[in-house]
Amino acid sequence: MGKPRLCRRSDVVGIMKKKFYAPYIIFAVAIFFVLSIPGNTVGKGRSAVSEVVVPIWSVCHNIKLIASRPFQWMFGSGKKAVLRFEEENQRLQLENQQLHEELERFQRILQHEQFIEYQISRLESMNSGMVPKVEKHYDELGRLLGYQLQALPASVVSRDPSSWGSSLWLNVGEADNDRMGRFVVMKDSPVVLGTSLVGVVDYVGTHQCRVRLITDAGLNPSVRAMRGYPQAMLVGEQIDTLLQILTSGLTDLHPHGGKDDLVYALEVWQESLLNNKGHSWYLAKGYLQGSSMPLWRSGGSVLKGVGFNYDFSDEEGEAKDLRTGKRISALTDIDEPVEPIIKVNDVLVTTGMDGIFPPGLRVATVSKIDPLKEGGYFYGLEAVPTAGSFADLSLLYVLPPIVKNHHKV
Repeated sequence: MGKPRLCRRSDVVGIMKKKFYAPYIIFAVAIFFVLSIPGNTVGKGRSAVSEVVVPIWSVCHNIKLIASRPFQWMFGSGKKAVLRFEEENQRLQLENQQLHEELERFQRILQHEQFIEYQISRLESMNSGMVPKVEKHYDELGRLLGYQLQALPASVVSRDPSSWGSSLWLNVGEADNDRMGRFVVMKDSPVVLGTSLVGVVDYVGTHQCRVRLITDAGLNPSVRAMRGYPQAMLVGEQIDTLLQILTSGLTDLHPHGGKDDLVYALEVWQESLLNNKGHSWYLAKGYLQGSSMPLWRSGGSVLKGVGFNYDFSDEEGEAKDLRTGKRISALTDIDEPVEPIIKVNDVLVTTGMDGIFPPGLRVATVSKIDPLKEGGYFYGLEAVPTAGSFADLSLLYVLPPIVKNHHKV
């Protein structure tokens, strides 16, 4: 027999390299495969998981009660009675909480319908003595109310903390379109709270849909600054919300009494705001974008505004100078009235130029304007959504898309 061959050090090192590099290669290939999956496929997978998890979640409490006491037969009859009583008590508490949530949902739907009826009655009662720009604003409001009458209420069922500022899931989908016999929940369907924009549907499942929020960095609605009567309407509606709280009988917010005087003062203020048919200014145009922050880094729902100027004439008026607000064609006229093209507290509404959102939806109010840079040709700004805090969203409304693509997404 031949002499046994001794392994050289280089052979051992080569074997070890082959042995230890193989898992890294497999891991790298797996990551490449996962990152290569199309976004639409990922969305369908998430939708499938959501459709399975949401129904299961509603019965998890009862399953926990049953599974937490697998050896109840070992206890005495007295302890069994106590356990049955505790289970029944917890079951009744759960049912009471569910009924309370459903009642709150119906109350919000009723408030929404009352709001629409109130707006319709105001439109019908307006006379023809309005300033043309105010009349145009009411025409836009009338078209929006037409959309609102087709809206579908939906509850927020899921929200991932890692994408808190980007998306959420609602409990409506293609099955609701079939039930109603018309297309409402579709890709590019606007999602609103009252007349304030919240986001847009970007994926539709059978019973759920995913909404991309306006706080997402990838959603950039085209907006325009409005001043005058639209601001008065926004304040008037906020007063109306406060009046509903004060007159509901649920609480007395005034520490020293005098609630009736406060209610009367608010009603007078609201009426004076809404009956003052002053001017409406349609001013600078630009677009908004969010920051897509996760829940643990969320600093609120502040939006960034980019590209705000009035460099081109449109149906609302002539182009205006960026710094003075004068019409460009009348810069030499010293008597030309000056109206800045953007100011703090201006209401930002959709223009319809993005092809996704109907014109006239409120989006935000301007909270800060960045100083104009040397040689700059537009303003940057910060704005606060008119829908309020996005951390408290629970009941929203899905509007039919302005362009109906009758296909499944």
